[in-house]
Amino acid sequence: MNTEIFHITFYDYDSSAYIHFLNCNFRCIGCIRRISIWDCHLPLNIRNSLKHLRCLKIDEFKEIINLLIHNYSLKSVVLGGGEPTTDKSLPLVVSILNSLGVKVKLLTNAYNISDEIANILKECEATVSIKSINPGKHLEYTGFPIKQVLDNFLKIYRLNVNVSIETILIPGFNDPINIADIAKYISLIDDKIPLIIDSYIPVPGAPWRRPDISELEEAEYLSKLYLLNVYCRGKVISKGMGKVYLVYPYLNGFSSYDVKSCFEGV
Repeated sequence: MNTEIFHITFYDYDSSAYIHFLNCNFRCIGCIRRISIWDCHLPLNIRNSLKHLRCLKIDEFKEIINLLIHNYSLKSVVLGGGEPTTDKSLPLVVSILNSLGVKVKLLTNAYNISDEIANILKECEATVSIKSINPGKHLEYTGFPIKQVLDNFLKIYRLNVNVSIETILIPGFNDPINIADIAKYISLIDDKIPLIIDSYIPVPGAPWRRPDISELEEAEYLSKLYLLNVYCRGKVISKGMGKVYLVYPYLNGFSSYDVKSCFEGV
């Protein structure tokens, strides 16, 4: 069976792997993959040298995970992309990881959460990305309506999935006051649900700039008026986090690099 997994990296600071899925059902205006489809923590020269786009077969994926467990003490994985729920092999991928004792977190836009996927998430963590709580803005940014995202978020929450919400501070589009609206919406369901605030990285063809630290702090402050658990990941700089290993596609075997800030030099 084929998967849509085309890229895997490993982080030694917490013994985790990031598993990248190729396809996505959204076409977000500010998608970071407009800069590069490869892991942003890899050095620019390495990202530029990666041309191989063959997705793994399920047996190849299992072999890589076993290698990471036995040789690198793999403890957890993040399934991202792209959008993992577009991959028909996702239930089998999660089943393999669960059977090997690897902790799983799924990053998803939650637009297509079938009953099968909802049930496998009971054994995982899930982070649902909300681009904007405003229906018109969400449609403009992603090309898809927000209602199905929110309905599916509620569905997995009611199944007692360990779920959090992620959003991006985009000056002029998803401002601190707009993020506070997301926090208010979440609080009406459960004020203990975590909210993660990321910092927008400018991409070609989109009009927005990167937020400054004061804007991130304002979004964090306003969100904490509604929620008990707010994490402003946009303020965190990823230096001093050990090494990132390029696992797949292969480039002279497993190669390790010092973790740098996202898209250094762009």
